Amino acid sequence: MNIEELMEKFPMAFKHADISFPDGWKQIVEDCLTMMLHRTQWYDKAKDDLDAVQGNYIEIHQIKEKFGGLRVYSSIVNDPCDYQGNSISDRLMEQTCGILRFAEYLSKKTCQVCGERGTLRTTRPYIETLCDEHDRARSNPT
Repeated sequence: MNIEELMEKFPMAFKHADISFPDGWKQIVEDCLTMMLHRTQWYDKAKDDLDAVQGNYIEIHQIKEKFGGLRVYSSIVNDPCDYQGNSISDRLMEQTCGILRFAEYLSKKTCQVCGERGTLRTTRPYIETLCDEHDRARSNPT
């Protein structure tokens, strides 16, 4: 799945997003967004009569590579309360942060070029997460 397809699949999440991440992490990003969307849809059903945009409380501001890991910057668009007056966004943000931390963790174990198992490489000027094959290719360019 390319970035355009991700934006089509998650249109509300990417309204104002700056997206630039390595191809090897596309599956991590798609899985992360799918889990986040699943959470927002659950909250949409839980809040019953509150007016909201089809389960999209999370807005993505930026997705990028930083220091060899994936970074996803997001926020809660609406702050509805449940029928007891508790902020839904507090619970949603807690769960979203957990999903994002897990995606960041996975990115540091996944080659940013091919998506195979990788290792965070810190011996060159740029920190990257690469499999052994792509590490060798970057170390010995032809």
